[in-house]
Amino acid sequence: MTEQRKAWQEPMVWLMAGIPLATIVAGIATLVIALRSGPLDGVPASVQRVSQIQTLDSAADLAATRLDYHGYLLVERGASGWRLELKTAPPSLMQAPVQVVFVHPNSARMDVRVALVEGRAVLAQAPAFVPSQVVVTDDAGSWRLVGDYSDSGTLTLTPAVQAR
Repeated sequence: MTEQRKAWQEPMVWLMAGIPLATIVAGIATLVIALRSGPLDGVPASVQRVSQIQTLDSAADLAATRLDYHGYLLVERGASGWRLELKTAPPSLMQAPVQVVFVHPNSARMDVRVALVEGRAVLAQAPAFVPSQVVVTDDAGSWRLVGDYSDSGTLTLTPAVQAR
């Protein structure tokens, strides 16, 4: 005769109880990670909620496209901080106060903003993160140029939306 094993000694019982339990634990862990990471902001943009729909305010991007604005941000990384120099077409864009935003990949509140004076500024300390993008705009928000961040010293800036 064979001896019967108790229920907790059967591998199938552990599979039947363990897989659903592991799924619940993994789901809770995923939820905690998602809540701690904060909002995801690709390109910071103002949105307007209309009923159940969010609409993107792309007027600044369209203005930059229509007026054929583009440029370069030169970043000289040194031990005493970063030196920033903006080159735009047309050059008159640099005459008004301009802001550069180094966009944090996950959290908008950690973005680093720098005001440029005549197209130049010094960032005393490098950002504590690797930016995902760089956004350049005037203080009034009438135009906006966006560029992908890279380790090169020259970042290309173009409008985020191309007109058709």
